[in-house]
Amino acid sequence: MRSFFVSYTFAFILLILLFGAWVIGLNYGLFFLIKWLDIPFHFFGGFSVYVLWRAFGKGLNAEIAGLRKFFFLFLAGIGFVMFIGVFWEFFEFILDRFIMHTGFTYLSGVYEDTLSDLLLDFFGGSTAFLLYNKFYG
Repeated sequence: MRSFFVSYTFAFILLILLFGAWVIGLNYGLFFLIKWLDIPFHFFGGFSVYVLWRAFGKGLNAEIAGLRKFFFLFLAGIGFVMFIGVFWEFFEFILDRFIMHTGFTYLSGVYEDTLSDLLLDFFGGSTAFLLYNKFYG
């Protein structure tokens, strides 16, 4: 069971569940009805992206060695989480502005929302990093 949590299967199950819940929320307009619903999605999004990154790292036998392994693993993993987070924000912008035309990106406070989304991606990825290093590191 322990190896399941560092496998591709676990990482993809997390992402599929998260994406499925996001589609349901978007379909029923839950993100507009429940303003805080975006918070756990970005936290668990960052968490699951880090899990996926670690699963692929294990499969590719990509290891970082040396005295500062902890720091470089954190930097590489969180860098990947933030890279995906920024592209997700671009996706949200394009989806709203050009495809669905909901008008959310025209509201005041949209920049603060983007920054809080990225911060929650960071917190989710950092939490996954800490859990991985505590139990599997």
